[in-house]
Amino acid sequence: MASNDGNASENKKRGGHGRTIMKTVIQERSKRKKLLEVEWNIKGQPIGSNASRFNSHIGVITRRDASINIEDWRDESNAQVKLEIWEDVQAIWNVDETHKHYVHGKAWIALNKFRYRLTKRVRNGCVDHPPKLYADLIDQEEWDEFVARVTTTLFLEISTANRERALQADCPSRISRKGYAKLEQEILLETKSEEVSLPRHTLYRKAHLDKTGNTNNEKAREKISQIVGLI
Repeated sequence: MASNDGNASENKKRGGHGRTIMKTVIQERSKRKKLLEVEWNIKGQPIGSNASRFNSHIGVITRRDASINIEDWRDESNAQVKLEIWEDVQAIWNVDETHKHYVHGKAWIALNKFRYRLTKRVRNGCVDHPPKLYADLIDQEEWDEFVARVTTTLFLEISTANRERALQADCPSRISRKGYAKLEQEILLETKSEEVSLPRHTLYRKAHLDKTGNTNNEKAREKISQIVGLI
């Protein structure tokens, strides 16, 4: 486990901390002289006032510690970078081993989102050098390898297929970046329920209805009707 002095591990592939490092999180950790707290629901998802900052901080740490050219997150060769990410999270946040799987999963999602943004830069002509915004995170050799990979015919075909699949999503939810964990917490607070979690069908309905309890999406309306019929 990393030391609790609030400083991330020094033994990194990169020297810079990146422009997007969450200074407020670090400052608060230093001011309090203790680890920051994050609440968890019964499903192992972060909730409460610090949940968004916690998830964002995982993303910041991942962009700093992990190579943008990692292909298989499950490969044993990535054990060291996973350890660094976990220790850096523990240096700021009070999380135990039961939440390591969540942190690593969130890190992989964050890395893929970062690479998606970088891929868009490549398509817009940013090919020769890493974007200035991330110059302290990505060296030239790493960038050249990334560009070579995302401009192959196979990658472009897979990327196009994924975009088309996303556009054909039948029932997009209305919760945006909020996520189901925060939605569930809001419902429990609003209803003053003594329950600690909600059934999946309840969350699905709430996520696909507007404030008036309706939806203009015919597919969503059909699925909600099917759910109601099964309850």
